[in-house]
Amino acid sequence: MTTKINTLFTFGLTVGVAIILAAVVATGAIAAEGTTGTSLANLINQLSPLVITVSVPLIIIAIKKALPNIPTVLLPIAAPFVGILGDFLVTVVTGWAPAGGMVVAAAAGALGVFLREVVDQTKKAIPT
Repeated sequence: MTTKINTLFTFGLTVGVAIILAAVVATGAIAAEGTTGTSLANLINQLSPLVITVSVPLIIIAIKKALPNIPTVLLPIAAPFVGILGDFLVTVVTGWAPAGGMVVAAAAGALGVFLREVVDQTKKAIPT
């Protein structure tokens, strides 16, 4: 396997394991508290924008590495659409639609890329 494929495989495996662990921890915490499915829906509603905000920059980085010929100006534009896709996947996997729907998911996706850019630009501005 090439280095790019190894990197993408490691990234995908890491994200997959993190998602599974988060689901197990959340499910275990809910079961331990004796709460109902409604509480699980509330937890998903509360956490999905955060998960989308954190995961979209990682997905954009993976797209950038997998498709190096894609114009870099398109990557930040793709962020809201990746957020919407994340919202759709949460709905399909869990059966519960996150609060706010596509608008919140698009904003969360854009926010993730914005925060990454702020960190990158700050690092460039501060001499080391």
